[in-house]
Amino acid sequence: GINNLDSHIFNLGLTTITYLVTDALGLSASCSFNVNILDTVRPVAICQDLYLTLDLYTGEVTITAVDIDNGSYDNCAVESIAIDRNHFDCTHIGENLVVLTVTDYAGNSSTCTAIVTIDYAEDPNPQALPDTTILCNDGTTAIALTNNIPGTTWSWTTLADPEISGARDDQGEEFAIITQMLHNSDTDYHEAIYTITPMVYGLCLLEPISAVVLVNPTPEIRVNPPDTIICNEGTASLDIFNPNTSVLGQWVYDLSVEADPQISGATSGGTNLTTDSLIQTLTNID
Repeated sequence: GINNLDSHIFNLGLTTITYLVTDALGLSASCSFNVNILDTVRPVAICQDLYLTLDLYTGEVTITAVDIDNGSYDNCAVESIAIDRNHFDCTHIGENLVVLTVTDYAGNSSTCTAIVTIDYAEDPNPQALPDTTILCNDGTTAIALTNNIPGTTWSWTTLADPEISGARDDQGEEFAIITQMLHNSDTDYHEAIYTITPMVYGLCLLEPISAVVLVNPTPEIRVNPPDTIICNEGTASLDIFNPNTSVLGQWVYDLSVEADPQISGATSGGTNLTTDSLIQTLTNID
């Protein structure tokens, strides 16, 4: 009879079919032909977007192709999936495009693109405390630099009035506190502004922060008149004033009185005085 091949499932690639025919006397003959199955259908690549935060201590995060894949498939079978980027650090903060490539066993491939959004584990919160300092002349700053991201390093520049000396830019210190002695050569207060730039993970600069240091002048005091001659039981009136024309805070002074034993009526003195005049009636018993 005639043997027809009604149906057959062929594997991908080349298959050889051989027909053998035999007559009643046992004589036979054969013929062969090839069936070549080609896969020309590209896989379907399906991506999903990701939102990731960096490790708080290392500042890094790593992904795999599986993290991006959202059910990619092929009409035969998927051989591999791969991505063009798998490592992220603080230089990648924000949205990043990641390409997923899906390949089948026939070498067909297709791609899709995912958006991988990278953020810090904690919002950086660098601070310079105190952000405003009032110093006496030749006082020392104590500006503490803090951030909620471990291992933050700092650099700063200074902008000081010409009357201020001692304010300097950072010199590669790794300290998290700015300690500098500032001198004000004037009779008014002046300022130094520190512009401080944090760096996280040794890679990324954050927005600068600032701290202002106001340096008072050296306190001065004047008494007018400097010398007074009065009659017995007369009244001495002294005007006390501060020649510093622009200062921060309330200037106070201490008063001590040294009177001869024969003099009565002199005050015993005082501390933290703010009055601008001293009026006393003095008696000389000698």
